[in-house]
Amino acid sequence: MEELYESLYGSNVTIISNEFLDKYLADADPIYIKVLLFYLWKGLKGGYTISEVSDEIDLPEDKIEMALKYWIRKKLMKKDCLIKDKANKESQKEKTTNLVDFQTKKNELINKNRKSYDEIESDLLFQAELLLGQTMSERQQALIAKCYNEYGFDEGLIQYLLEYCAKKDQRNAKYMSAVAESWYEQKIKTIDDAKKFTESFEQKAGSRLKKKTKVISREDYNKMFMNSVLKNKINP
Repeated sequence: MEELYESLYGSNVTIISNEFLDKYLADADPIYIKVLLFYLWKGLKGGYTISEVSDEIDLPEDKIEMALKYWIRKKLMKKDCLIKDKANKESQKEKTTNLVDFQTKKNELINKNRKSYDEIESDLLFQAELLLGQTMSERQQALIAKCYNEYGFDEGLIQYLLEYCAKKDQRNAKYMSAVAESWYEQKIKTIDDAKKFTESFEQKAGSRLKKKTKVISREDYNKMFMNSVLKNKINP
């Protein structure tokens, strides 16, 4: 009995959140639950075909397909899991491989032609002080280095970030860091992308403001933007 307990509840476990159990255990078809448990056990990116899953858990293929489509609609699984046969599996694997290879080559080319931060640091900090109209603090300097080295921003995008924050009259490192992090999370790499992203937010903010009767100050507007960035709720 103790050996069985150890095998069932040892360290090699599949974890399911209580939130999932609250939402779906009572309402979802038991077959759907069984299928989801299989994919959680084997890994959602395991690349199993429906026929392979059918052999593993002894369920008809049509039931498995129905279960997968159900969880895809619930946004708990991705369409990548819906692999019907081996030919589809190989095709999907080939597309994924090509995509990875292309992205890898693209990144290698960018990094090859990219200057080191040491080469551009003095010029970039000089431009930054001109844009902000003040001497850069250590935190601001560290942020610019992070934007270039970790976030992959080029010089133009970093300058636009500084210009944008200066126009908002928000030159402190905390605000600048929050905006930079939001751009990084949105995979923004160009000035055009950054402009579209910020313009989209401002349009949405403007629409919300029109529905209110009170007038909002620039200070309050900037606070609203800052809070939205920090909470990662900007979805243009």
